[in-house]
Amino acid sequence: MTDTPNHGYNRPEEGTQDWGQLLNANFEALDADIELRDAGPPSSNNYDPVDGAKYLDTDTGVVYLADGSSWTETFSFGGGGGGGGGISSLTGGDGINPDSIGNGDTLSVALGEYMGIDNGAVTFGASAEWKGGGGNTAIGNNSIVGGGRDNTASGAGATVPGGLRGAAENDGSFVWNDDTRYHNIPNTSNDGLPSNTAVDGEPVTGASTFSVSVTNGFRFITGGVSSPNVTYIDGSGTLVPGGNAVGSPSGAGLRLETDDGTRVLELGVPGTDIGNRETGGNVVAGHPNNTVNNNASGVVIGGGGATNGNENTANGDYATVGGGRNNTASNNATVGGGTDNTASSGVGAPTVGGGTNNTADGLDSTVAGGADNTASNLAATVAGGLNNTANGGATVGGGGDNTASAGGATVPGGSRGAAESTNSFVWNDGTEYHDIPNLNGGNGLSSDTAVSNASGEPTGPNTFSVSADDGVRFITGGVTNPKVTYIPSDSAGWTTTSTRTVKTNIDPVEPREALAGVESMEVATWEYESEDGAGTTHIGPMAEEFHDAFDVGSSDEHINSINADGVALAAIQGLSTELDETREELAEARDELAEKDKRIAELEADSEQKDERIADLEARLAAVEDQLGDGDSQ
Repeated sequence: MTDTPNHGYNRPEEGTQDWGQLLNANFEALDADIELRDAGPPSSNNYDPVDGAKYLDTDTGVVYLADGSSWTETFSFGGGGGGGGGISSLTGGDGINPDSIGNGDTLSVALGEYMGIDNGAVTFGASAEWKGGGGNTAIGNNSIVGGGRDNTASGAGATVPGGLRGAAENDGSFVWNDDTRYHNIPNTSNDGLPSNTAVDGEPVTGASTFSVSVTNGFRFITGGVSSPNVTYIDGSGTLVPGGNAVGSPSGAGLRLETDDGTRVLELGVPGTDIGNRETGGNVVAGHPNNTVNNNASGVVIGGGGATNGNENTANGDYATVGGGRNNTASNNATVGGGTDNTASSGVGAPTVGGGTNNTADGLDSTVAGGADNTASNLAATVAGGLNNTANGGATVGGGGDNTASAGGATVPGGSRGAAESTNSFVWNDGTEYHDIPNLNGGNGLSSDTAVSNASGEPTGPNTFSVSADDGVRFITGGVTNPKVTYIPSDSAGWTTTSTRTVKTNIDPVEPREALAGVESMEVATWEYESEDGAGTTHIGPMAEEFHDAFDVGSSDEHINSINADGVALAAIQGLSTELDETREELAEARDELAEKDKRIAELEADSEQKDERIADLEARLAAVEDQLGDGDSQ
C-alpha cells in the first residue's frame, strides 16, 4: 500500500481485496481538500462547512473557507468556474499542499516563479505581497497591496497600501485612491486611479511617483495632541500651511538649497528700516550671487541673476528687483527685469520696468523699458525707445535720441526732438535743423530755436512744435465720414476737405442776403481777455451776431473758419452783383447825360443863332432909330 505523492491519500496495492476501509479514510480527507464548485454561495446549496473545506461560487468568483461550523468569504478572483479564474484554474507548479489548505491560511500554486495566496490575497512575482481585502492583485517583483479592494500593484516595488481602485503600474510608484474613477485601470474592467495616467494634464506620472486621490482633502498633522499643527490641501486644491509647518526653529528665516548647498530661495525674518519701522522679511531668489546690501530691509529679489558680475543687487530698504541680470535697485526703487538697469534715489520710488542699460535716478522717476534711456529728477518719465532723456517732470514717450528737459515738457516720440522749455511740446521726424542738447553734437528740432528767418516764430515755453517734412494732417469724422484738414509738404497754409462728393443738403446762398448779414454785424478790433494789454489785436465779428445773422455752425460762441470763409465769399458775390447793377445804372445815366449834353449843345447852338438874329435886329433897329432921329431934327 502506497501514498499519493501530493496529499498522502491511501492507494491500494495491486491485488488488494478489501478497499472499503482505505477509500472511506480517503473520502474523509477529500471532503476537506477538494474544492467545491457551484453557482451561488455554499449556504444556499446546503454544503457542509467541513473544517478546511473550500468552495468557489462560479457566479461571482468568490472563494469561501469553512471552519467546521460556518463558511467565510475569503477572497475573489473576479470570475467563476470552468477556467474563469476560480481555484480550479490555478494549476501546475508545486501543486496544492492539503495540510496548509486545511488550516485556511495559505494556498500556494507555482506560476512562473510562484503564486501565493495569503489570507485570501493573491500575489504574483518574487516577494510580492497582498495583505488582504478583495479583488486585489500584486504582480510586480517586491510589490505590495496592503488591502482595500480592486487594487493593482504591477510595477517592481510598487505600492498600493489600501483604498479602492488604485493601480501602481510603474516601478517604484505609490497609489492610494478613495474610489474616485478617473481612468480605466489596465488589465481590468475597473475605472480608478492609475499611476501612469494624468488626471488634469500634470506631468508627474509614471515611475517613482506618489499619487493620492482624496476628494475631501489631504492633511499632515504635527506637534502631537498638545500642540497640533495641520498643513492640508483642501478639496479645491489650495495648500493651507498650519502653525510652524514650514519654518526654522531658530527664528533665523528659511533657506532652501540644492543638494550641493547652493541657495535657491531665502526668506528672511522681519527687520527694521531706516525709519525704525518693522519690515517684512527679505525675499531673495534666483542666482545664489544675488545680493542684499547695506543691511536693507523689506527687500525682494524675485529671481534672475548670473555669474561674472551679472548678479541682481538690492542696495536699500524696500528695494525690488523682479528678475533679469545685473540690475540694481536702491531705497524704495524697483527694477522689474531686463539687463544692466539701475533704479536709484535717496528718496522717492524710481522705477525701471525692464529693457537694457536704463537708468531712473530721480524722485519718482520712471523708465518703462527700451535701451540706454535715462529719467532724472522729480517725476521724469521715459516710456521706452532708444537713447532718450527726461529730466525734472518731463516726459519722453519713446522714439530715439529725444530730450525733454523742463517741467511739463513732452516729446511723445519721433526722432531727434528736444522739448527744452516748460510745457513745450516737440515732435520731430528726424530732420536735423540745428544742434540739440544731450545728443553729443547731434542736430534735430528744439523748442527753443527758430528754424526760419522770419521774425515772430514762436519758441520757448508753452509752444507746440511739429516737424513733418511730408505734411501734417488732422482727421475728424471717423471711418464713415472722414474729414481731413492738413498742411501739405512745402506749404504753410491749411487745406480742408471741401469736395462736393462728401457734401449733402446743398442749398445755394442768396449773395445779397449774405451781404446784408455781413452789413448787419459789427466788425471790430479786440483782444482776448488773457491778452489784455499785451498788444495783440484781432479783428472780426462777435460769434453771437455771426450765428444770429447766418445760423450756421454748432455753437453761438465759436466761428468755424470754413463758415467765416463761406460768408465772406457769399458777401463778395452779393457785393459783386450790386456793383454790376450799379455799373449798368451808371452806364444808363451816362447815356442819358450824353443825350442831355447833346440837347444842351443843340439848344446852345439855337441860342447862338437867336442871339445872332437878335443882334442883327438890334442893329437894324438902331439904324432905323438913327434914321428916324435924323428926321426929327430936320
